[in-house]
Amino acid sequence: MEGAASNRSTDNGDSWTLIDGGLTNTYVAALTVSPSGAVFAGTWGGGVFRSSDNGDHWDPVNTGLTEPFVPSLTANASGDLFAGTDFGSGVFRSTDNGDHWTPINDGLMSSNGINALIATPNQVFAGTYGEGVFMGARVGSLRDSLEIYS
Repeated sequence: MEGAASNRSTDNGDSWTLIDGGLTNTYVAALTVSPSGAVFAGTWGGGVFRSSDNGDHWDPVNTGLTEPFVPSLTANASGDLFAGTDFGSGVFRSTDNGDHWTPINDGLMSSNGINALIATPNQVFAGTYGEGVFMGARVGSLRDSLEIYS
């Protein structure tokens, strides 16, 4: 799917329209929707892009994100966004709708990519490429720590 960008259907998949206005990297590896309704695209080499108009226009939102290869994204009901990156860079969290990203890798011992993410308001699970599943739990403040889940 390299170079495929994103497509949108307004008729339950009967037809599709290419939506890539402003999407400068069209290898989209992950998509998620925040509780605010913004759509986020994780790209292979271009970081994260945000659209607030259902994909008609995309803006890069990579402040603090140190790795541009983003194979997984998720959002929780509280509005936190999580980006799983490749090449051992781990997981990043945004608490401001993607404007800024902070690494949350305390205890994450993976030198590989984060290929799958799922989040609740209090936990995030990160599936790695060949090194298991890690879980992060919110402890008091917004500080998360990822550790092996068994």
